[in-house]
Amino acid sequence: MPNITNNRKKFIRSSDEIRNKRTVRQIITVFSLFFILTFITGIISYSLAANILKNQLVLKCSALASTVASVIASDSDGYEEFLHTLDMESDYYKRTKELMMNIKRANVNHVTYIYTEARVDNDMMMYVIGGEDPSSPVYTAPGVKDTLVPANREAYNKQNLITGTNFENTVYGVRLSAYAPIIHKNSGVFLGLVGADITKIQYNNVMNIFLFQAIAGFIIGLILFGLILRFFSGSLRRTINTDSLTKLYNKAYFKSELKQRTKTSVVNYVIMADLDHFKSINDTYGHEFGDKVLVLTAEQIMKCTRDGDCSARYGGEEFVSCLSGISDNKVIEIMERIRTQVENVLILHEETNKNIPITISIGGANIPEGTNVTEAIQLADKALYIAKKKRNTCVLLGNEKEW
Repeated sequence: MPNITNNRKKFIRSSDEIRNKRTVRQIITVFSLFFILTFITGIISYSLAANILKNQLVLKCSALASTVASVIASDSDGYEEFLHTLDMESDYYKRTKELMMNIKRANVNHVTYIYTEARVDNDMMMYVIGGEDPSSPVYTAPGVKDTLVPANREAYNKQNLITGTNFENTVYGVRLSAYAPIIHKNSGVFLGLVGADITKIQYNNVMNIFLFQAIAGFIIGLILFGLILRFFSGSLRRTINTDSLTKLYNKAYFKSELKQRTKTSVVNYVIMADLDHFKSINDTYGHEFGDKVLVLTAEQIMKCTRDGDCSARYGGEEFVSCLSGISDNKVIEIMERIRTQVENVLILHEETNKNIPITISIGGANIPEGTNVTEAIQLADKALYIAKKKRNTCVLLGNEKEW
């Protein structure tokens, strides 16, 4: 073959390889971007949800503390008296304790602890009435003292509604609290605080549910992406494995397919075809017309071969097919059919308004089991070389049949 034709073959193979590699890279890039964006979005969503949840829980604690403070203040005298006596047998305590327990039970999803407290000194406070059942391991009896934390210290100093911004370490766990003042309804005296807490454990439990949902959503997204990719994998594989011009398989795919077939005990044949005087056609009528010739030739090859055969564009004007489970006579029939079909095609060259005839030379060879791909191609190429000496001829290597 002339050097210019060989260079064109190299260019075609190179461009298809580049296209295929680009397609693979694009698929990998799309998947990577999907994974990264989903992962980053998940992290951002989780962080936003964490802040939103914390704020919502604190607001609920704040609202609950304010509500309870109003209820306690409605019987200010009773509460003020209990602060002095801490009489757990009094009707006031029993009635108010039951009320606090009911409020706690009704808001169990939004609050861990609900209680009233009074300041003892600059650094200490005492619990007064809480919403825990006396049988609970975290039950705190009236009068039990505890250290002030920044949030309730600020609430005592300002005697105003205060909500914490951070979780604080206490003997009752890591808590985030809201405090509402208890003001005597008649005298306006500050009696103490109502505290409503959420613990880090309760907060984490809610966030773990969200995290599970986020992970589940991420996994489902990957599965859906995989299913979509699988759904389109046929067309993607076809795109990667086909020649961009003729839509036949490309050289890489053909060699892979041939490698698989030569491993079986099924008789295989490889036929190789080459358009006659193709360089002259390109030089005379232009490469665009030459591409038209290649496309029409590929169509004839597809029409003449069987569904199970594998046909490819091997290079510039070279085509190759692998046929399995077929006899010599049938191979000869297919080769002759391709040759005559191509010979009968008249391609109109619009600029000259001429029908341009084309012919093709075809060589074929039987490929014994275990033959490697290179040897198989060489056998077919050897037959093609013989056919090219006469042009528009078929040669089947082995029985040296020529027609």
